[in-house]
Amino acid sequence: METSVTPRIAVVGLGIFMLFLRTSPASADKEGAAKESVVASSPCDRDPLRVILYPFLPAKDAYFRHVEADFEEHNPTIDLQVVDLSGNYYDESLPGAVTNTPADVIELDSVFLDDFIGAGRVLALPRSWTRPSGTFLDVAQQAVVSNGTTYGVPHWVCSNFLFSRRGDSLNPATLHDLVTQLGNPHGADQGLLIDLKGRSTLGEWYLDSLLDRYKTLAAASSHLSVSTADNAVYRDLKAVRQLCDSNLCRADEYHEMMGFYSAQFARRRGRALAGYSERLYYVGSENLNDCRKGECVDLDEIKVNALPLSDSGSHAFAWVDSFVVSKSCSDRCRRAARAFVSYMSDPKNVRATLTPGYGEAPRYLLPALQSLYSDRALLAVAPHYSTFLLLIVDSVPVRSPHLNRQLREIGGFIDRNVLLP
Repeated sequence: METSVTPRIAVVGLGIFMLFLRTSPASADKEGAAKESVVASSPCDRDPLRVILYPFLPAKDAYFRHVEADFEEHNPTIDLQVVDLSGNYYDESLPGAVTNTPADVIELDSVFLDDFIGAGRVLALPRSWTRPSGTFLDVAQQAVVSNGTTYGVPHWVCSNFLFSRRGDSLNPATLHDLVTQLGNPHGADQGLLIDLKGRSTLGEWYLDSLLDRYKTLAAASSHLSVSTADNAVYRDLKAVRQLCDSNLCRADEYHEMMGFYSAQFARRRGRALAGYSERLYYVGSENLNDCRKGECVDLDEIKVNALPLSDSGSHAFAWVDSFVVSKSCSDRCRRAARAFVSYMSDPKNVRATLTPGYGEAPRYLLPALQSLYSDRALLAVAPHYSTFLLLIVDSVPVRSPHLNRQLREIGGFIDRNVLLP
């Protein structure tokens, strides 16, 4: 679950030919627009498939283009139309939110899944769509099953971690340890780099701390509204806020720059970094593209730990992004949808997404596929996956009705009333 990214207008891809047009010089815009009209109106026997891909991931535009072009190359009878909701995926009050945007296949954050199931918007998947036990991480498989029925095919898993540098003694088991080891006060560029802005972001930090305290969503469920929120969790988040250098963690402009805090960590302007696994992509990208040799932190220098946000320690939870199919999808549409979901969950294709090209850093997204955490080709270029697996193997999925709305309301309250200034 992620929202710290500059809003963009939703874009629908138009296939391999349009991929060429999008990368053509600006001077060809008018000619490209004319060709676009011709292609869209030409008789075509291809089946259209409108797909919402989860948008908050590194190098998203290149990834979307690759998925569209490569899938259509292998499935020439399907016209894949990729919808980009990076501007407002989580804001249910807007027409462009994932809850309000029609599509045949939706890559859905588990924060929404119970709402879609309850509203009868997604198909119960046939047994033929399911994979053998052990194909996916346990937390990913649990996240897509409701009352014994499978509704999604898992793709990504998201959880929070603490990143520091090898040789640093930082190794907290509790929030008290984290505060003591980082020090409050602490010296300049020796604090915690963490994004504490945005309704969804703050709502998630609240949930993370809440689950560290209560261990399960069922035990914590009575504290998921502003009126019943746990004030002890608010105090814990205030303690985390005091670990930030200056006002870094509470700046709107930095919140909108997805890689900002990671770049600061790469440049040694913080002792530790908190966030999703893919924060490592931005650390690696900064080192590869913007630093002189030895100036910045290399990915090989980084140590990954659990992130404790309570004095009860850390109890990992995970969001799961999975592919669901709309009930409005016809039989012909469902055949195309199955081909797409099968393509997206093929280990070869997921590995290709994660493996860096020349001059790129590994994306370090957490795949739902269990096998990739021991995949030699992937570990050769992204060795931290073995550590991530140890930290998430016993994580619990989080899913309940109206959870997105509840967390955004709590996040807004925390922003206005708890973490001041």
